[in-house]
Amino acid sequence: MVTNVRMEVSEEKQTALIVCEGPNALTDLLKEELGKYNVDVFFSSRLPKNDKKFHYGFFINVKKGDRIMVGRIQKAVYIFFGLERIPNSLIESLSTHHKVISIEGNVLRKEDVDKILWFSLSQTRESILRFSVPRRVLPHTSVQDRRTHVRIRISMKQALFLFFSALFLSHVLFVIPLATSSYFFSRAADALKHEDFPASTQYSKTARVFLRTAKKLYSFSRPTFLLFSLAMLPDDIITINEKADEIIRGSSLVVQNSAEVIKLFFKKNKAPEEKDTLLLRINTLQEEVESLEKNCSLLNQKVPTNIPSLQKVKKELSFVIEMLSVVKKLIPRMDFFMAKDTTRKFLLLFANNMELRPGGGFIGSFGVLTVHDYTFEDIRVYDVYDADGQLKAHIDPPEPIRLYLNQPHWFLRDSAFSPDFIENYSQAKFFLEREMNMGGFSGALLMTTTSIENVLGAFDSVYIPDFDENITQKNFYLKAQIYSEKDFFPGSIQKKSFLSSLTRQLFIRLEDVSPKNLLMEFKKSLDEKQMVLYVDDPAVQNILDSLYWSGTVIEPQCTAKIDNCIVDFLFPADANLGVNKANFFVKRQVSLKMNFDQDGTVHHSLSILFKNESAGDVFPGGTYKNYLQILLPRNTNVETVTKNDVLIENVDERNEEVKTIGFYFEVPPQKKTEIRVNYTLEEALKKGKGAYQLIIQKQIGSSNNDFGFQLHLPQNIFIVNQNFSPLVKNNNIIYNTNLSADKIFFVELLRE
Repeated sequence: MVTNVRMEVSEEKQTALIVCEGPNALTDLLKEELGKYNVDVFFSSRLPKNDKKFHYGFFINVKKGDRIMVGRIQKAVYIFFGLERIPNSLIESLSTHHKVISIEGNVLRKEDVDKILWFSLSQTRESILRFSVPRRVLPHTSVQDRRTHVRIRISMKQALFLFFSALFLSHVLFVIPLATSSYFFSRAADALKHEDFPASTQYSKTARVFLRTAKKLYSFSRPTFLLFSLAMLPDDIITINEKADEIIRGSSLVVQNSAEVIKLFFKKNKAPEEKDTLLLRINTLQEEVESLEKNCSLLNQKVPTNIPSLQKVKKELSFVIEMLSVVKKLIPRMDFFMAKDTTRKFLLLFANNMELRPGGGFIGSFGVLTVHDYTFEDIRVYDVYDADGQLKAHIDPPEPIRLYLNQPHWFLRDSAFSPDFIENYSQAKFFLEREMNMGGFSGALLMTTTSIENVLGAFDSVYIPDFDENITQKNFYLKAQIYSEKDFFPGSIQKKSFLSSLTRQLFIRLEDVSPKNLLMEFKKSLDEKQMVLYVDDPAVQNILDSLYWSGTVIEPQCTAKIDNCIVDFLFPADANLGVNKANFFVKRQVSLKMNFDQDGTVHHSLSILFKNESAGDVFPGGTYKNYLQILLPRNTNVETVTKNDVLIENVDERNEEVKTIGFYFEVPPQKKTEIRVNYTLEEALKKGKGAYQLIIQKQIGSSNNDFGFQLHLPQNIFIVNQNFSPLVKNNNIIYNTNLSADKIFFVELLRE
């Protein structure tokens, strides 16, 4: 071990420079030992500029690429100490002109420093010294310790990057809670749709917490978003969430309040305070419905239309808005339906639309519903033969019933022979007054077999104790046919008992069923004309007419209120006179072609294709014996009527408010029959701006048949606009739809 170092001493005091990023054990020991030899020691953390002469230079842990100005340093020594790995290339490049010392480890002793000084200051020719010292694992230091001992050097570029990053994050931080609130509101809406009110309430509470957080964070960044015109999207999302919250809470209140209204309505012998509660709930329900409709409309406006995943949401919202609009119109008229301060009787007509008639179907049963002063009093169901068996007078039937049904007398069961329900209601009252001395009705509701199936869709099943049967939407028609046809004869009570028992159980179960589902099924039946309703109160009836729920024949008139308007009208109505239920197996497809001449005259070719899928000529199917009536515009020239391209000569025709043609034909099982009618409108489109309007009505109780039409225009007539979305090609319109309800098509035209 070397303990004495021989140094050259001159009269000039010697200086030494130590360059290292920070003080450590080696720098301290070097400074101490060099001081013993009267050497002035300078310390620097950065590489020096060449502006001062040093006798010795100790450069500790330099990095590859560092450029050191050592031109005026007499002896330069590079020391690598405490590093994990030292590149050999760096050592070899430095040892060419200087001495290099590589020390493995980090614990130095005094003798190690002596070795460093001896090698550095001696005249030895060796340029590299390698040796090892012990290594000590450094303890973990705290953040505060590291801040004390380590200088963080941040460039201006880095500082700006950090600043703008923090600024950006602060402006978009609201997105996370906002997205989370949207998620929980969607879960709440889904739970509400399935009427899981506890889950919906819990999801809403969670969503509101995140929404409040998002709004607070967004309040900081919104001014910046406004400055750059970026605030619309987050504003809309926040509004959507707020409206969703109000809709979810409002929907829960409406459903729960509706259930209480139904419960109180069916409670008999109500105390005065219970009646007051019912009235208060009805008024509250009206306010809740109006508020809910308003919020749904605002939400529907905010939901984007260009995002495919939201199209279903918009469709559901539109349906809800439509339902709320209907309820909002009817609630103020509840005094009439609930018989405020009086007693009202409503006639119920049950029509089997599998034996279709122009007014909905064969009337198999009827009932009387009694309401007294906001209380459901009673419902009684009768078999139609109970009434018809008591008719003593002869009443002439419509000619098709006499000719094709071989029935010389007219009874209540065949009274639905007009396409207009108001006429049929009047005829039914006429029969009941003469048959059973019944009268004093305030209105009537006709329900087809299909409508009862729809209503049963709101129930899981309905148990009928009298028959020990569970009736569902799927098995109702089969069970009804079994109990109405098996061993049935006029005067038997099977059919009456079955329908009466089912109706009674439906009313008993109303308190347990979902008001929303029940309302949806009633609305579906009314919209699709499987139910029709007429009342004697003009104000209420006007509402029903506006909703197309009254089953009346529409008066053909132009909705645009312009002079140059061609009003077209079509209403086909079947009458099954085969004493079977063949309509269960019959499919019908309607197509209409309209050709305009250059002078504006409209020529029509109407095709109705019937397909009888009955397996054979066996009940309940069989040959479809149909007396078809087709209602057309009053000023119509009917040219030809054919069946499978064979002319039908025996065609009845009458002109009243509309022109009606009627004729009889048959469709055997497993056969198709095409009826084609060619006709021309007397009225023509004048020159200039004008319009063409087609009104097509669906028959009460009929299936949702396919319907398509084609409109062909000459070169001098042009399409300007229309109220539907057809295929338009070469100045022609092609449109196919499903005839689930009455429809009005409007086309703006220009004739040169």
